[in-house]
Amino acid sequence: MVRVSLASVLLAMVGTGCPDPPEQPIPCTESADCPGALLCIGGVCDEPAGGTCAEDSDCPAEYICLENGRCRANAQCERDADCCPDPDNCDSTCESFQCIGTACDVGDAEDCFVGCHRGQRTCTNGNWSLCDALEVTVSEICGDDEDNDCNGEREEGCAVCTAPATRACDAPCGSEGVQQCLGDGTWGPCDTDDGCQCDPAIDTVRTIECGNCGFKDSSCADDGLWADDEVCQSEGACAPADEETVPCGDCGVQTRSCGADCSWSAFSACAVPANACVPGAEVSEGCGTCGTQMRTCGDDCTLGPPSQCVEGGGCTEGEQQVQECGRCGEKIAVCDDSCRFGPFGTCQNEGSCTPGEIDVESCGNCGTRERVCGDDCELGVFGPCQDEGECAPDQEVTETCGPSTTVGPCEQGTRTKVCNDSCRFEAAGDCIGAVFPRTEVCGNGVDEDCSGADLQVPDQFEGNDSCGTAFRLRNPDGSDDPFVYAQPTYDSVDDNADYFFFHGIDNTGLSTEHIIIDLTNIPAGMDLDLKLYRNLADCQSDTPLASSLNVSNADEHIDWSEAFGSSDDSDYFIKVVPYFTSSCTLPYRITVNGLR
Repeated sequence: MVRVSLASVLLAMVGTGCPDPPEQPIPCTESADCPGALLCIGGVCDEPAGGTCAEDSDCPAEYICLENGRCRANAQCERDADCCPDPDNCDSTCESFQCIGTACDVGDAEDCFVGCHRGQRTCTNGNWSLCDALEVTVSEICGDDEDNDCNGEREEGCAVCTAPATRACDAPCGSEGVQQCLGDGTWGPCDTDDGCQCDPAIDTVRTIECGNCGFKDSSCADDGLWADDEVCQSEGACAPADEETVPCGDCGVQTRSCGADCSWSAFSACAVPANACVPGAEVSEGCGTCGTQMRTCGDDCTLGPPSQCVEGGGCTEGEQQVQECGRCGEKIAVCDDSCRFGPFGTCQNEGSCTPGEIDVESCGNCGTRERVCGDDCELGVFGPCQDEGECAPDQEVTETCGPSTTVGPCEQGTRTKVCNDSCRFEAAGDCIGAVFPRTEVCGNGVDEDCSGADLQVPDQFEGNDSCGTAFRLRNPDGSDDPFVYAQPTYDSVDDNADYFFFHGIDNTGLSTEHIIIDLTNIPAGMDLDLKLYRNLADCQSDTPLASSLNVSNADEHIDWSEAFGSSDDSDYFIKVVPYFTSSCTLPYRITVNGLR
């Protein structure tokens, strides 16, 4: 068997009467320079020790043993499973004998949990290894002081203490508590638990309450504990059941309370004592025989002591005295027949609010707006809606998602997000209908990586896709009537045929001469047919001298002999037709023995 380099355009040996020329060593600097399963050993391409291998130890250092029994240099894998120690948690694939993964970087390590037991996992071939934490057992194991069944208790069912002994214990998140020894000799549960454990493989994000009706997101960290955001969002103005009072009117007060939604209610009506007066006001009262006396209203909204009675200075019967009261209202006292003012009546003609009072109502997307009570004790118009959320509760929004390109088969999809009761969008759902780039398959006519074209790797004989562009075969010394071989590839499903030609020289007068052509080493899954034409015209009209049309992956062979005594000098054309598939990297072998 002749060893050849794939980098050569054509290597051939001139026959000397033997079926195959003697072997020639192929120089190399690394095993990638060698064809097939040959390795670069001592500067030349050679087979590994023994020629085959059964396991990695049969190969030189830094080689692995492939399924075909050959050693391979600088290889990490042969199949996807070699890259995935945990098949259920792996996104690596084996490509060109290398593991390609994105889950982690080689050498990384992190905490992990099996049930409630903490351990570590490490990064191997771009994926996380299994967790080395203590396995969860079905029942408790006495004496090891471990929570084997992960029910939050240790040594349950085991007589490990004497009641009523106690001991300190830790909740999953480090809070300190106390355990009491029970009557059956086992430790009871720890009396503290702050509920911060989670499972990174299952739990993602939770929302917890905080502050005054606020919320904050909490994510499950790699160490199996919830990590809360520092900022409490959408807090209300107060805490439920809080109350606030402000002064109003003449020594009155008005009150507002905080509701369950952490927002203030409107202030109540101004509560003014029934006998209140306006501080500084003077009130005339009857005294003696139609006399009068004055009383001044103090800062506590009550009338002070009367002045000295002035006879004859009383009021006129029916005369009215008016006093402000309540919310811009008034109350009236009437002079009786004794020339004295009677008591003030009830407060009348009050407005709807107390000056400066603020009325708040909900608006928009969880927002609020305010209006203020004026000096006339009537509420003004509402101001603009403030502090609105980004959406209305239960509102759904659909947005595009997916790859950044729509070249080739790639397509964008859609995902939906829903607005919660706090007028904030929840995390968007899965991206539906998107088609993402995939690893390109060479020569299959499909643009898997969405680059705009299928990957192709033409061989050194292209473009020999027609009779008129056929590749000419000659001996290494440039002479015609060759005895050579070549190793072309079909790098694309669009590569319909390979054409070669050579000039055959008829040695007239000698015995009948033959043209022998062989197709061997046909890649698995490919079927090749072989045709021989006498000249260019016959090639273009598809009128062959001979054909070999074996089915499936079988080798093809043509042995054409000339008529004795005839002159058959000509340019002979060869057509190799592929079926079923293509291969960018696996060549077939064509051996041509000219007119001899």
